[in-house]
Amino acid sequence: MAADLELRPAEPDDLDAILSLMRASLGVGSIPRERRFWEWKHERNPFGRSPMLVACAGQELVGMRVFMRWEWVSGGCA
Repeated sequence: MAADLELRPAEPDDLDAILSLMRASLGVGSIPRERRFWEWKHERNPFGRSPMLVACAGQELVGMRVFMRWEWVSGGCA
């Protein structure tokens, strides 16, 4: 039987588990999987904080989805 999943907005206390899940699922790669980079990219983004959802099975964070904010310009360069 599949475990029950709880889907909810991410909370600041989830960050260590989010980074651990990223390292486990994506490996090291060329993009840093570190707190400083994450905070710069998703919390101090000039277009606003990235909305985030997490999936938990019991007390374990098992999934996440992040929607990074962007601003698109139409008709050429800004």
